[in-house]
Amino acid sequence: MIEKVRSGQQFNQTPLYKSTSINEIIDAANAHQANALGRRGAGESHLREKANLVSVRNDSGSPLLRGQCLQVGVHLLGQIYPRELWFAGDVPAEPLRGCVLLRDACKDGKIAEAFASGVCTAIINVTDTAHCYANPVDGQVVLSSGPIGMFEILSPVDSSGEQELIVRFVHRATDYDNQLNTIINNYSTIENWKLINIDNTISDHYGLTVCYGPYNLTTFSNDTAVGTKAWEDAGDAISSNDTYASNYDLNQNGMITNYLKALQMDGAYSPAGGFVPKVVHVTIERRDTGDRTLSLVKDHAVKLVVGGVVQADNQASPLAWPESDEKMIYRFLTTASRAQTLAGDFGVVLAAQYIGASDPFNSTNVINDSAPSPDWTTHWSGSVAWSGSASSASAGNADPTGANAVALNGADGFDGFVKLLRSGGSWNPSTQGAFDHLGGSIDTLHASAGPSVIGEAIGIHIILIQASTAYTAQIATLTTTDNTQRTHPFTLEAGDFTKQDGFGPATPDFTAAGGLINMGMATSKVGGTATSWAVNFDNVVFNVNQASGTVAGGEAAVDHIQIRICGTT
Repeated sequence: MIEKVRSGQQFNQTPLYKSTSINEIIDAANAHQANALGRRGAGESHLREKANLVSVRNDSGSPLLRGQCLQVGVHLLGQIYPRELWFAGDVPAEPLRGCVLLRDACKDGKIAEAFASGVCTAIINVTDTAHCYANPVDGQVVLSSGPIGMFEILSPVDSSGEQELIVRFVHRATDYDNQLNTIINNYSTIENWKLINIDNTISDHYGLTVCYGPYNLTTFSNDTAVGTKAWEDAGDAISSNDTYASNYDLNQNGMITNYLKALQMDGAYSPAGGFVPKVVHVTIERRDTGDRTLSLVKDHAVKLVVGGVVQADNQASPLAWPESDEKMIYRFLTTASRAQTLAGDFGVVLAAQYIGASDPFNSTNVINDSAPSPDWTTHWSGSVAWSGSASSASAGNADPTGANAVALNGADGFDGFVKLLRSGGSWNPSTQGAFDHLGGSIDTLHASAGPSVIGEAIGIHIILIQASTAYTAQIATLTTTDNTQRTHPFTLEAGDFTKQDGFGPATPDFTAAGGLINMGMATSKVGGTATSWAVNFDNVVFNVNQASGTVAGGEAAVDHIQIRICGTT
């Protein structure tokens, strides 16, 4: 405390004459200036920043940088002390909750402070410079940019790739869910977490001036370009009337549906002046009608279709589908012309993904030849090549090794497949039931068929014949003639097979619509010079695997899809 000056006191007798007093005055002035600038003074506590911080132990297995992301786990202190919030921290994993950003670099196994709210730095993989938000990613410590997200990017972004940026934690209860509901109810859209009315005119940093729509899509179909589960009643997504395009029995964790493809707007907008489309808003009304106690359904892909081609930009939302009808709006930047947006091959595709408990499978044995009999030629049938010369390949119990097994032989000069179909080894999905995948195992013994050593690899395949069409899936490649028996287990879905000949579809049909499937093995030469070979099969087991239905799983349902076109004039 500096004493006050008395009236008539000589200057050299006043406190101002002392250096300590002068320094106190300077300290007070500096503190005042620091407070005005929002900086902490030397004696000020860090309570404001501390309120945003928790302590986390880096259990990721690697040293991490400032701004990288961890997901908090168990409380390290056993009991919860409000002023000592210490957690285990690991690489983010689904469900993506409790994610924090490191304040400083942290070695593996060490404890460091991390931001749980507020404003801080983050390392973000920017995939589109138009993105103004970021989200944690399953299995990654680096955030990924997006059109919506848990973190708002405050820094200017003018390049893609990983970079350190300033972000603000988004309060999900208000900024996320409530604003999203407001957007949906008001037929507005999300742009950098701002609400933008698009009823008549619009203005944002893309320079949009007018929007047209919404328009219904009129042509719906199931597209097998992705996924394994087909949509039923695809056309029911034409209007919001509580009848749905549906995808039932999503019962294996990670299972992805086919595309639900919606094309051709039902209106032709006629803009004044030189209208140029810039942004497409897609509104999808959807729900998960399955058992949500053990699972959830979420977007796998939401993409535009321009000129009949599915575009690369994926605006899939990280949010789980709701249990009741809800509209989600997706925003796409586009370079499509007005004519392209009005064409019959313009629209959107949607694929959903199931996350949750898997349904166990019931296995039905179709082939089990653990001890093949010597009359192999009558036990098996159809040993004819469908490429190359049929006379140059054979099957039977001719066995150069003397083992009790069936042999497939390829003669000199033969370059193709040799197939061996099991008599009675068949399954009819239309009468015996659809199945998810084919499983089993095969033992092989690889030997030369003559005095020369095999100069190339031999491919081992599972072969299916359905509707006079041959499909193969390679399960092994043999590169030695050491006469060693090897076991080759296999698990094959329909999409794992490749069509070799015939007029059937690209892959076999395991659904109830599929016809009789005959099963067997095949061999083929893989590279090298033309040399004879022999492959001996033993302990052949084929099983058809059907979901038991004990897990209710997820059910994706889409009620309505609409499109708006926004641009400049």
